[in-house]
Amino acid sequence: MTQKKKNLILDDLALELGLSKSTVSRAISGKGRVSDQTRKRVLAYAEQNGYTPNSIASSLARSRTNNIGVVIPTEAFYNEIPFFQECLMGACEAAARRGYDVLVATIGGSDISVLRRIISNRKVDGVLLTRSLVVDYPADFLRNARVPFVTVGSSRDENIIQVDTDTVAACRSLTAEALQGGCTRIALILGPLDYIVNQDRLEGFGKAMQDAGRSAKEALVYQNVSGGKAVKEACIQAVEAGAERILCGDDFICVKTVEQLMDSGISDVRVSSFYNSDIIRNLPLVDSVVSVDVHSYGIAAGETLIQLLEHEPTQKKTFVPHTIVRYRT
Repeated sequence: MTQKKKNLILDDLALELGLSKSTVSRAISGKGRVSDQTRKRVLAYAEQNGYTPNSIASSLARSRTNNIGVVIPTEAFYNEIPFFQECLMGACEAAARRGYDVLVATIGGSDISVLRRIISNRKVDGVLLTRSLVVDYPADFLRNARVPFVTVGSSRDENIIQVDTDTVAACRSLTAEALQGGCTRIALILGPLDYIVNQDRLEGFGKAMQDAGRSAKEALVYQNVSGGKAVKEACIQAVEAGAERILCGDDFICVKTVEQLMDSGISDVRVSSFYNSDIIRNLPLVDSVVSVDVHSYGIAAGETLIQLLEHEPTQKKTFVPHTIVRYRT
């Protein structure tokens, strides 16, 4: 009977098997690329010789935490909870599958002090940014700090790894349907253009107007609208200007628009939203929305980040499909 070796460490396994430490580590952890034959050989030898990996010591030795950070903007908690909640849950699911845990950080505008502290204290191996900005302070910081990261949504920097839906195409399709319905006066209420997703929504809207042979100047466009009061004021202005249909940039804007229409006793103005969620599913007046499976979005983003951390093949840009959902015809 072979006597088990005492206090066997990773270096011993690598030396005895004639393999690199990284190969042995991947074989034992189940993460990363290694052949089935090599994995079985390593595991068999480890079992025969009583090797039990110490996950904490192993993590420290590799300067790894097996944590990923998910960054959520503070304003999300006021008006976009469904999107970020579903995205976060999807990222957590992807992380759990690969043996990672998730640390959530919130940032507001240019204040990225929380993110800086997490990175300086080496709390995470990589970061998932759930919103991309035109002036992207978090992305710039992470790039300069050489911390791996992935964005949910488009970035104008093609070198950033992104998981996105084709927002321009989606909004173009929804706007086209509204115009084909015989609408002569259309309005768009859109959030801050600091966010790239809103720029893409505006671009899709403009392309649909152009496709229909109509000038964007014909439309009533209210952009950089932030907060419920501002949305309701834009809605009132649109109705007074003769809008027959109001396109909403997101679900929060959609809810506030419908609330204002109902409070004003208006039932002949139709509403569409460039983003769908459960909070608008049963609202009156809403007849069509752009729908994306945000949970799958989060899973894809989390998996992409972990692939990057594990040095696995990673696509520069992954597209999550969208659909146009019609509640009423």
